[in-house]
Amino acid sequence: MRQNLTPENEKNLGPASTSDLVSGFICAAKEKPGAINQA
Repeated sequence: MRQNLTPENEKNLGPASTSDLVSGFICAAKEKPGAINQA
């Protein structure tokens, strides 16, 4: 699971990995709800 979901990392991943990025972000959100508010 990805921990650092920054715009720079998103560019490196490319459009093909967007769904994987989103799913990872959702997983992180479920584990750490406060992380989204701090982002």
